[in-house]
Amino acid sequence: MQTSSVLITLALPALALTSAACTTEAWYEGMKYSAESRCRQQPPSELQACRDRLNKENHATYERQRADLK
Repeated sequence: MQTSSVLITLALPALALTSAACTTEAWYEGMKYSAESRCRQQPPSELQACRDRLNKENHATYERQRADLK
């Protein structure tokens, strides 16, 4: 089960990035999914803090911050 989880973790962002209809939202969600998988590998005492850091902003907020940097 662990191996299939790792494969899915690696394949989803790659699929999102290489898709012909790839959008920044798909990329963003794929990266969040990968980060969530890494959070689940943390010790139980660190899991919630990791998820809290991960879920601070949505895609719209990310886009606004990205536009401000340009």
